[in-house]
Amino acid sequence: MKDCTDFFTEAIKQGEEYCAEDVQLFLNAYDEIACEDDDDALEPNWLLLYRTDGYDCTDFYGYLSIQYPAAFLTAQCPQLLKEILQSQHILYTLLEEPMCCDAEILKRYAPQERYKVFNEDALVSGEISPDDERFQLVLYRLETGYKCYIDAGDFRLDEMNR
Repeated sequence: MKDCTDFFTEAIKQGEEYCAEDVQLFLNAYDEIACEDDDDALEPNWLLLYRTDGYDCTDFYGYLSIQYPAAFLTAQCPQLLKEILQSQHILYTLLEEPMCCDAEILKRYAPQERYKVFNEDALVSGEISPDDERFQLVLYRLETGYKCYIDAGDFRLDEMNR
C-alpha cells in the first residue's frame, strides 16, 4: 500500500500561491488533455485528468488536487502532461490505490464538513472507545456496507470526491 504522507506534506508546503483554476485553464488549452471536475461529485476536491476526443473521455490520466499543487497520475499518463504539470510547479506521483496517509495530513485534503477522517486501526489499538462517534461510524459501515468516513489507513481518492 502506498503511503502518501510525505507527498501530501510536501504539496501543502508548496501550496501557498497555488490556484487550481489557473492550472485547469492552462491544461484545457491543449486539445488532447482535459481537466474537469467529476460530474457526480457534489463539491469536488480533485479534478479529473484525461484524454478527450472532443466529446468523451478516451483515456483516464489521473487526479489534480483543487487545494494543493498535487497530482496522482496513472501509468498511461503521457509525458506531455507530466511536463506541463512540472512547468506549473505541480508535484505528481503514480496513482497506486489503495493508499494510506497520516490522518492529520489527509484531513487537509478532505472537507471536514462532509467527512470524518481517521485511521480504523485506532479501533484495534484502543485509541477509539465505544462511545466515540468514530466507533459508531465503523459499526454503521459494518452493518450497512455504507462507509461515510475516510479511513486514512486504507483509502482511494474517489472517496474524497463523493
